[in-house]
Amino acid sequence: MTDDAKKLAALKVLVVDDHMTARAHLKRVLKDMGITQVDEAENADDASAKASAGYNIIFLDWDMPGKTGIEILRKFRGNTAYDDTAFVMVTAKSEPDDIISALRAGATSYIVKPADAAEVRNNITEVLEWIAQQKALRR
Repeated sequence: MTDDAKKLAALKVLVVDDHMTARAHLKRVLKDMGITQVDEAENADDASAKASAGYNIIFLDWDMPGKTGIEILRKFRGNTAYDDTAFVMVTAKSEPDDIISALRAGATSYIVKPADAAEVRNNITEVLEWIAQQKALRR
């Protein structure tokens, strides 16, 4: 197993989206990449309950009933326990102001739906670099 494959296999990921088909698509793409630990949450409350399990990456949809993905992001970024967690917004919102708002709120990265497998793979590569940088800063 290559080093990259080992890194992917070691990741623990949470996919938060209110649409089952969107969660299933992203989960399939991640598993095809070799990420075996992929959990799902369908709303903010579910995500909050599961997040304490310690995920490396949390993918968040923006538009969900109740709390939005951006509200969840702000909540988690306000808690130092999630400093090393990468948050990736996966949303149909594609306006530059939306992207800037998400990044200012603490998103590590941003993917516009519908995301194809190649885009997700490229994004994961960037996120892995961010995770490595965060770990290096904590040493």
